[in-house]
Amino acid sequence: MNERAQRDWVRAALLACSMLCAGRAAAQEITLEPETPPAPEGPKLLWEARVMTGFELERERPSEDQNGERVTDYGFFLDQARLSLEAEWNDLSVDVSGDLADAIRPRTSSAAFNKPPYLRNAYLSYRVHKAFRIRAGRFKRPMSGLELTSSGDLPFRGRGLTNELIIEDGQWGDRALGLMVFGRLPGKLRWHLSATNPSWAPDGDIESNGVDVIARLEWELAKMIELGASFGHKLEVRADTEHNGNAASLDAALNVAGLRIALDAVLAQLTTQATEEVDAPLAYGLVGYATYQIPLGGDFALEPVLLGEYADADSEFSRTEAVRAIIGCNFRVADHLRVMPQVELVRPLGTAATINPWSSGETYYLMMTAQL
Repeated sequence: MNERAQRDWVRAALLACSMLCAGRAAAQEITLEPETPPAPEGPKLLWEARVMTGFELERERPSEDQNGERVTDYGFFLDQARLSLEAEWNDLSVDVSGDLADAIRPRTSSAAFNKPPYLRNAYLSYRVHKAFRIRAGRFKRPMSGLELTSSGDLPFRGRGLTNELIIEDGQWGDRALGLMVFGRLPGKLRWHLSATNPSWAPDGDIESNGVDVIARLEWELAKMIELGASFGHKLEVRADTEHNGNAASLDAALNVAGLRIALDAVLAQLTTQATEEVDAPLAYGLVGYATYQIPLGGDFALEPVLLGEYADADSEFSRTEAVRAIIGCNFRVADHLRVMPQVELVRPLGTAATINPWSSGETYYLMMTAQL
């Protein structure tokens, strides 16, 4: 090897050594550079909006004993204009929702009588464990599977005679101020135990004292069978007089290949109607409905609906019963839009007594529900 070649080999060796040293230094710099800690995650915000609107024609024909006038009404309606916000941060969550539809007729809407206007949910929840969670504020009492199903998921308008009499007017369900513990147990079991105020009034000074205690257990089998049972006790104190009552509900649902069949039964003593001279009447009812989704391609589907209900406002008296039926065929666009043309019939059994809260009538309506 000549002298020139030797010099070239020496230069190549020196260049390789310098590159190797530079690479090690860069690696040491990267390794020794302090890592930037990840930024803490902030609360997650989830929005939901729902509008339920449409057109209806309603006829009512009270009996002579009910002393009412025959009425035929028709026009557009807005049942819901709901907005809700849920914020989650680690194991803590807050849920607040309101309904702007109360502004349509603020003096005569249902919110003026048995619920605060505009406000629906307003509670905080803390997850100690999946088997034990705590909720405080204003929330739904755990009574009746039909009541606990969101109105946006129901394939018909309203929850019916039994729900209106017992759950809402009797204030055995719907929303109330209180505390609830709940959770999930092995074997697809869910449990709830709540303590809430027994009633609501626009003025807290005239609101009844007392407490509702309601327990509920739910079981689900492979998303096909759903079973639920609730039991509650209500202590209501008005004018220094205590009124005690009990309530129970059973519900079941079957889901198979687009078919859903659901039953819901409620039995309760209506302490809201009790006085010093009159005991709380015992009311009960049974609702059953079936739906079936027929795919039309893409996000579109038809959904036939059939519902039947039997209700009794006071088991001690006759002519306080009524039946209700709904038939319709909904048009669905994914899970966001539902167009619902339906007919609802209500018929008291026999001649309705004065204390029967339901009169004979029909309601024809076309309702659209959008939920985002």
